[in-house]
Amino acid sequence: MGSAGLTTVAFEHRSGETPIRGESGHRTLTEQHIPAPRTGSHDAVLRIVADVLKVPHVAAADSFYDFGGTSLQAMRICARIGKELGVRISPEVLFDSDTLADVISATGA
Repeated sequence: MGSAGLTTVAFEHRSGETPIRGESGHRTLTEQHIPAPRTGSHDAVLRIVADVLKVPHVAAADSFYDFGGTSLQAMRICARIGKELGVRISPEVLFDSDTLADVISATGA
């Protein structure tokens, strides 16, 4: 899985060889990035984060720090995730994650 919830998919050439990056480092035309499939847990984590932070909407690409998240809010988010999803994560996951997609990944969603 790539960063920010993206999955890298490489299609095979007719000869059966997997395409590689050119000398310039750019992707070949046969390589695409598609969003990873979303789950109910994915949406639940985003809903919980938005609710605790008292904002109308958050996206997986957002950071906990983008909204001025505090340690108390991190504890509340983790408690709600545990209660609603049955997954135990520590506030450090929120502090150490670059994006909420990383938090979602930590829940196994």
